[in-house]
Amino acid sequence: MTPVRILRALSDVHRVRDEWEELHRRAAPEHPFLAPAWVLNWWRAYGGGEDAIRFVTVREAGDLVGVAPLRLEVERRWGMEIPTLRLWADAYANRAGPLVDPLRSRDAVEGIAEALLEMRDWGLAALDPVELTDPAVLGLASAFEARGVPTGFDPGYTSPFMTLPEGEMEPLATVSRAFGRTLRRKLNRAEREGCEVTEPGPDPGVDLAFGISRASWQHRNGTGLDTTPANEAFFRGMASDPWLRERLEILVLSREGDPLAYEWNLRTPARLFNLKVGYREEEGALSPGLVLRHHAVARALAAGLREFDFLGEVERYKMHWATGTRPHGTLLAYRGGPRLALVHGIRHRLRPALKRSPLLVRLIRLLRGDTGGEGS
Repeated sequence: MTPVRILRALSDVHRVRDEWEELHRRAAPEHPFLAPAWVLNWWRAYGGGEDAIRFVTVREAGDLVGVAPLRLEVERRWGMEIPTLRLWADAYANRAGPLVDPLRSRDAVEGIAEALLEMRDWGLAALDPVELTDPAVLGLASAFEARGVPTGFDPGYTSPFMTLPEGEMEPLATVSRAFGRTLRRKLNRAEREGCEVTEPGPDPGVDLAFGISRASWQHRNGTGLDTTPANEAFFRGMASDPWLRERLEILVLSREGDPLAYEWNLRTPARLFNLKVGYREEEGALSPGLVLRHHAVARALAAGLREFDFLGEVERYKMHWATGTRPHGTLLAYRGGPRLALVHGIRHRLRPALKRSPLLVRLIRLLRGDTGGEGS
C-alpha cells in the first residue's frame, strides 16, 4: 500500500516544501500554478485558519509522488450545511488540482483518493478551478468512482490562449486584418502622445502597478491589486517570494513619465501568463490595454515562447488574439449520505439525460409555458 499522510499544520507543509518543489520539477506542468511558491502564496493571502488544513502527501519508496493541498470548510448548499473539501485555490489561483509524478501518476491519485476516504469529516469535495482535461483530475475522479463515491463535473469558465508562431514575426501579423488596422491606429496614437512601454523590474514595477490600480475601474469594483488586504498580500507576495519574483514580468505604459497602465505577467521558459492588466480610468480612449498587449506579445515572440495564456474567462479583447481555449470547472465527489446521493443523481444523471431528450425538453418547456418562439 502506498504510504499517505494528511498534514494538518502549516509547519508540516513547509517541512515538505523542498520535496514538493522537486516533485513539481519532475511533473513539469504546463503552467506555474501547482508550484509550492504559488500555492503557499495563495494560502498566505486567502487561506483560512490552520484548523482547515488537510494537505495530502503520497509517497512511494520514500519519494514524494503526489500532493493535494486541501482545506475543509462548512458551506451551505442545496439547503444543507455541508463540510466541503476545497483546494488551496479560488478565482485568483487560475488553475489548481493535485500534483503527481507523471511516472507514478496512477499510484499517486489512488493514494490521494484513499487518504480522502479515510477522512470522516467531509461530505462533499468541490475541487476547482481544475482543467477538465487534466489527466490527474480525471484519474482522481475515476479513483473515487471505483471506491463507490459518485462524482461529477460542473463546467466553469473557458480560458483563451494564443499559440505563438515560430520564427520572426510582428504581432500585427498574428491577428485579423480588421483588428490589425484598429491596433495600428491605437499604436500610432500612443506614439504621437509620447507613450512608451518599459519593464521597470519587480520592486518599482509592483509599486507603479499598485498606484495605477488605485485609479482604475478595478479598484471601484473590488478586483484591484489592493482593494482588499488579501489581494494586496497576494500580489505583493509574488514580488517577495524568490521563485515567483524570478518569473514576474510587469510592463508599464507611461506618457512623458506619467504611468498610465500596467500588465502583470508570470513567465516560464515556454509560456507567458497574463495575471492582471489595468489602467487609469480616464485613459480609456487610448486603449492602453491593447497597446500593452501588443508589446507583451512582441516580447514573447522575440523570446521564442510557445504560448501566451490570457487566463480568466473568454472576453472579446482576448479573442482578437486567441487561437484556442481550455475548459475549466469543478470536480465534485459526493459522500455525505442519501441526500447528497440524491443531489448527485439529479445534477449529474437526470439533468444530462433530460438535455439529451428533445421530447422531454419540449414537454418541460410546455409545462413552463415556454413555446421557444414557435409560431412567431
